[in-house]
Amino acid sequence: MSFRLLILDRYVLRQTLGTMCRVLAVVMSLMILEHLPRLLEITRLSGHRGYIVVHTVAGLLPEYGGIGLPVGLFLGIALTVRKLVLSGELDVIEACGIAPMRWMRFPLIVAAMVSILAMLNQGWLMPAGEGKLAEIGGRMESGEFGHRLEAGQFIDLGSGRVLLFEQLDAANGELIGLFLRAEGNTFTARRGRFWRRPSGAAAIELRDGQVVRDRSSKVLNFVRLQYRADDVGGASETGPGDRSPKRVDIGLLWASGTTSGRSAAYGRCLSAALILFLPSLALALGKPPRRQSGAVGILVGLMLLVVGLKMISPLIDGQAREPEIMAAGILLAWGLSVSGLIRAEKVFGQGFVDHWASRVLQNFRRPNA
Repeated sequence: MSFRLLILDRYVLRQTLGTMCRVLAVVMSLMILEHLPRLLEITRLSGHRGYIVVHTVAGLLPEYGGIGLPVGLFLGIALTVRKLVLSGELDVIEACGIAPMRWMRFPLIVAAMVSILAMLNQGWLMPAGEGKLAEIGGRMESGEFGHRLEAGQFIDLGSGRVLLFEQLDAANGELIGLFLRAEGNTFTARRGRFWRRPSGAAAIELRDGQVVRDRSSKVLNFVRLQYRADDVGGASETGPGDRSPKRVDIGLLWASGTTSGRSAAYGRCLSAALILFLPSLALALGKPPRRQSGAVGILVGLMLLVVGLKMISPLIDGQAREPEIMAAGILLAWGLSVSGLIRAEKVFGQGFVDHWASRVLQNFRRPNA
């Protein structure tokens, strides 16, 4: 009997881990692909473009993993349960007298390990990633990465802005003989400097030049002028000196003793605690109705998971005024919700969410018939 249980454990574990890893890979890949086009546009004219893109994506990986881990774990367990039900294997398991807590032993162990990994990620890896992003942003803001421009060609900066320069000083990377047309003004300068800011704005420093205003035809001389054209926008421009709770590891948050620090620390702990509820949630909602193959329960479970993550967002951002009370309330709400779903399955039967959804759909169609 113990040998058969070992085979069952290996089978359930293989199904759970395989699905979880595939979902995690898909979620993280989609999030990277969503961010990548805008990142490539921001760094279009920046020097060391590959360095900026690679290190920015590396800094975002902990954040994407923090989203992908709970989603992957829930779907890994829920789809495994669904497969066991549809293939009739779960009926055989239950007929052999194997309790759910027994055959779910390895998914529970995986959930505990993922919870620990999520705690490490939320507590230390994500702050390190945020710090890396802030460092890259600060270096872009200061123009450290330079530019990728060619002399003698009109460079489109967007929104009708055009830049032209005669040559490049190889010693210091400065532009010589600049011409800039932007917003009804014409700028000329002997020397200057160009760089891209973290927001995607083109920043141009002009020295020893003139500006001609088209409307008034006035000519103004200047010694030094800095022009910024935000043609992308929408990105945060906080510098590396910003001590946001997201950039501080959980140990320093606890040591700070401030309300915002305690709030962020409780939020990160709850992110790991939420994962421990997912096996029970997946077991209650992953089973389709008998003799049916509906998946409404899994969809509802994903929605509840998103709601759970949204509930702790104010805590993670350090916005809770009474973090202890709010954290206890969220934990109690999660426990009651999962317990209620497990109780509902026992009362209303397997796949009760799909049954309710079909009834609602029938009632919606009936008046239109």
